[in-house]
Amino acid sequence: MFNPTDCMKVAITGLFSFLILFVNCQVIPRTDLNVYVSDCRMQEHILISADTLWLYKQDTLVQRTILSIGQGMRDPIIIHNLLPGKYQLSFVNIYGQQISKILNVPGSGVFTCRICPDQTNDLAVNTLSKLNIGESVCLRFKETGCFADGSALLRITRKKGCFVASLDDRENGSHKVYTQKLTPKMEADFTDFENQLRLIKDGGLCTTQDCYTVESKYGTFSKRDGFCYWEGFYLLKRSLFGQPN
Repeated sequence: MFNPTDCMKVAITGLFSFLILFVNCQVIPRTDLNVYVSDCRMQEHILISADTLWLYKQDTLVQRTILSIGQGMRDPIIIHNLLPGKYQLSFVNIYGQQISKILNVPGSGVFTCRICPDQTNDLAVNTLSKLNIGESVCLRFKETGCFADGSALLRITRKKGCFVASLDDRENGSHKVYTQKLTPKMEADFTDFENQLRLIKDGGLCTTQDCYTVESKYGTFSKRDGFCYWEGFYLLKRSLFGQPN
């Protein structure tokens, strides 16, 4: 039998539920996450690689984004309508390491972050820290290719209270010699270079081949880079001596 009272109860309950949902939607703010992806050693350099971006919240996958080459450099990767809170952004860097970045996403508007697939997960090697006064670490570099032919010898020596770097540089017929007292930033850049060199893949089919050997009394390490995107020597030279690529 039709009961107007029961019908009214159902209507009121439905209206009440709608109002709760409406109020929650209005109260809980949402945020758009903008993610930029680029080589952080030189901001305008597009990495020749692609990977997958994973976004987690409390171990729960929020979004999986498959990246294409160069994506996220000029225009951000946008993840819409995130609730405020702590998130974990994960990706694989160009050395094959799993990298995680913790984000504290605010309650409204747009939150922007940058990830750097060129950066390493740790710094396991630091030859400079082992050197005694008068000892040196040497980097021998050889480049061959269709448009490049050069070699260089970089020597960094610990002096009393500082490190001094000297570079004998031969490239495409020119010969230059540089000397520089290193700042703490330059020392850190060499340590980054040394660790990245150990992590890059050995080989590659690029038309330009870069061969590296790092030597000191604490060991010798060699690597051939033929992938045309790391450019470790030229970035290190720019850091230590102010020379462009």
